[in-house]
Amino acid sequence: MRLVALLLTAACLGAQAPQVKGPRPLPWQSGPTPPWEPLGAFTGAPSGPEQPLVPSTGPVQVRLSPDGTLEVYSGAEVRSLRLGLPGRPLKVWRDGGIPVSQPWDRLAFPQADPLSEGLGGLAWNAGDFRPSLAGLLWILEDGERVLTVVHPATAQVAFIPLPRGEGVSLAFEPSRLVARAGQGGGEKVEAWTLPWLALLPQFARLGPPSGTEPHGTALKPFPASQTVK
Repeated sequence: MRLVALLLTAACLGAQAPQVKGPRPLPWQSGPTPPWEPLGAFTGAPSGPEQPLVPSTGPVQVRLSPDGTLEVYSGAEVRSLRLGLPGRPLKVWRDGGIPVSQPWDRLAFPQADPLSEGLGGLAWNAGDFRPSLAGLLWILEDGERVLTVVHPATAQVAFIPLPRGEGVSLAFEPSRLVARAGQGGGEKVEAWTLPWLALLPQFARLGPPSGTEPHGTALKPFPASQTVK
């Protein structure tokens, strides 16, 4: 009995001892790592048939400064998001991969787009998935090896870790995202591919905030929610 009492006392003291916690990971370090697949030597082969992409527009404004400060304003000029990127922006795309040149201080986005309806608003079985990406902003910067994705309609942000390598460039293809690392000029470069479906965790994070989406069912696991205003 004395041994049991000693063990219980030790357990209580251990439970009362302060827990030493390490530093919290940064937002872009705590997300899931997507399953990039290497393509080996890649010479820039053309992608498959593509639909022409038209930039989305609307009353939501995004302002991205050269130092990496990003702000999102609703149609009523109310700031819904202010974010510091991991580094300074180098390249920016919008929607399904439309390049955006500087300045990035007034980019117009819609209040309603496919992802603002939740995962059920995305055309998963379409031959070209990129129209479902309308309303998104993609930012490649010079800091961490990560791609920042912003959904202005919901003021949500997701981070996609990129493969290793210097000078990473991206290609938005109908069925996948392709990352290439290395020098161009006719030389072979290393490349990786990632199907759009593999980014489902990131798309879920970019959708309507928790509590605004209805619960799914076995027949309809990803129901479309009401448009986020």
